[in-house]
Amino acid sequence: MSSDPLSTRDPYQLERLAEELAARESSIAHKSSWEQEGELHELPISTPLSHNNKYLTAQVFNAEEFLLSRSHTSLPDLRAELREYLSLLKEELVMLINDDYEAFISLSTDLQDEGARLVRLKMPISSLQHHVNISREELCVIQDAIQRKLTKRSNLREEKALLHLLLKISESVSRLESLLLISTSDGNRVTHLARVAVEYTQLLYHASKAREENCSFINEIQWRIDRIQSTISSDLDNLFSMQMATLIGGKGDHLTECLRTYDILGLWRDAEDVIRRDIMRSFVKKTIYSGGLAAPHSPLVPHTPFNPSALQSTLNTNNYPQTPYTPFTFLTPESLATCDQKPNRHQAHLLEGTDPLVHLFQIMANVIWPELAHAIMDEIGGTVFAAGRPDDFRKNYEITQAFIRSLELLAPSKRAVEALRAHAVYLAFERRWQLPVYFQLRWKEVIGRLEESLSVSTIEWSLVGGTNNFVTVQASAVWVAISACWSAEVYIPELAHRFWRLTLQILSRYKTWLDTSVDFPHETLANNSTTADDDLLRQYASLLIDIKLMETHILGLWHRQIRSLAKLTLSIKPVSNEIIRILTKRCCDALLPVRSIPSQFRAMSNKRTPTEPSYFVSSILRPIKQFFGIGFAEGPGSHLTDHVQDYSTAVFNNVTVRYITYLSSMKKTEESLKRLKKGKKSNFSLFGTAPANDEGRDEERIRAQMILDVEAFAGDGSTLGVDVDTNLHLKTLKEMVETNDGQ
Repeated sequence: MSSDPLSTRDPYQLERLAEELAARESSIAHKSSWEQEGELHELPISTPLSHNNKYLTAQVFNAEEFLLSRSHTSLPDLRAELREYLSLLKEELVMLINDDYEAFISLSTDLQDEGARLVRLKMPISSLQHHVNISREELCVIQDAIQRKLTKRSNLREEKALLHLLLKISESVSRLESLLLISTSDGNRVTHLARVAVEYTQLLYHASKAREENCSFINEIQWRIDRIQSTISSDLDNLFSMQMATLIGGKGDHLTECLRTYDILGLWRDAEDVIRRDIMRSFVKKTIYSGGLAAPHSPLVPHTPFNPSALQSTLNTNNYPQTPYTPFTFLTPESLATCDQKPNRHQAHLLEGTDPLVHLFQIMANVIWPELAHAIMDEIGGTVFAAGRPDDFRKNYEITQAFIRSLELLAPSKRAVEALRAHAVYLAFERRWQLPVYFQLRWKEVIGRLEESLSVSTIEWSLVGGTNNFVTVQASAVWVAISACWSAEVYIPELAHRFWRLTLQILSRYKTWLDTSVDFPHETLANNSTTADDDLLRQYASLLIDIKLMETHILGLWHRQIRSLAKLTLSIKPVSNEIIRILTKRCCDALLPVRSIPSQFRAMSNKRTPTEPSYFVSSILRPIKQFFGIGFAEGPGSHLTDHVQDYSTAVFNNVTVRYITYLSSMKKTEESLKRLKKGKKSNFSLFGTAPANDEGRDEERIRAQMILDVEAFAGDGSTLGVDVDTNLHLKTLKEMVETNDGQ
């Protein structure tokens, strides 16, 4: 099958391939010579076909892509190239067959008698497989038996633990029943019940664990647990009631311990019920009843902070925050000292609000206020909430709101006040006030009296003289109507929006009356008499005086009503100070490299005189520009452009002071170094005298650099609106850097 190498015929055209290879090598040599001469021209290179061609080795041959990749080759040349590659493949195939032909022919001979050998090998394998299966089954049986024993042991362990738990529950129930039968004194009773409460809490925890296991034992003794709970609750309620009774008498030494026991048991609402039943309910029944408003003051009633004779003296003191409508908000925990009975240390402890129990017991929201609110709404609600008599209604509303604010001042914490205002009874109580009805009645009163005066179409002169009084009766009536809306006898803060609208309506009505009642002639008739002109002059002058005076009074009223705006503006200064503090800190952080200027100049190899400021100077005041958005896209203070000069000046002064501090420290350091070098200076020099002016030149360069830095810093400040010409801090800084130490 091999070809004859001596044959004169050349079926694979080896000679032609050798010639092409030689021509290709010569072309490569010419190309390298062109590269050396710098005349390289990139021409398309025809890569010969090989086994690494991606188009020939693809799973699916694509003729179009292959032809496009050989677009620089003509079709005859491509055909010749493909034929050459085909002959190369055939030659390689023949060589491969010749190399492995002998092994391929002897393969069938070598495989003879292998079948019998495989059969002999298969027989012991079957036996081994059988023994392995038997061993596997035995191991599975043993494993299952072990797993069953482990599961049984685990179940026994769990049952044992459950039995121990049930025994513990039974012992705890018996111990609690025996403890509850023990009678002790009042002082030890509190500690005894606290111990019982802890034991009962543990019992509930163990019972919940056993109930998760569906133990019928818990269901059987549940009646005993319920009995223990009711007994503990009953004993604790009785003890707490006794402590509350002794608290009224000035003792109540174990009140806090009772509350802690309620907290351990989670019976916060039960404690509140005891206080409501024993103290508040009886007090409210004796104090608030249907005829209580008409009853005379009894000398047996305890002294309260609502003594009318003490109101005037109290209003003169502004020690406590006042609401706009209450004369009674002076009542605070400190004011309890004015009562007949001074609170003891336990009462003061509860009023301070520092104990965590205060946040668990909502006595103000759930005890005191509901009883008082229900009594007021049920017993005297028909009188208190009646809006038919506006004067009495406003008085009742003012006193009631003052009383509520006094209760809030007695609350131990802010959370207690929030709970009070969110209580359903509080919301229902606030809804009982018929404020819209009250406003309508006041509207009728004010508008009725005003319309009587404005019903006259002619101007009436007022008999009251003076510079601060209106000239016309109509303007005086308008101002009386507006003043009535905001008087202490009529105004209610919750109706402020309605009274402002009524004020604007009154002013609009006065404008309408002026337009319809006053005649403004467009032309002056020739036959007008002097008397008619005098009347017109008086009329117009009166209207002008009234309008100006009305404007002054209305603006004064407006400023008085929005006086809270002045309190709001008080926050501007501390907020501005914080902004200045933060900006000063950031600017001073950028000023820190100034301390390293001397060391940098002494370490420089090229010691030349500086001609421009240091690199960090431009970044000193950059935080101010970033804050106000000057030169940047946007900053937090982009809308505070009116305050740029004020804030910049303040920050500039602070940074300048820090700058002076740094320079003073640097000056002291330089003087210390000079003294140290002067002490170590030797008079002998191996190479003659050393340059004496070298250190002086360094100092001059450092001083020149500092002068440039200060000037650039001042120029940067002037762009922010700082008056650098009259700034005393900057003047001191310039004097410091320009002073010659040698002088």
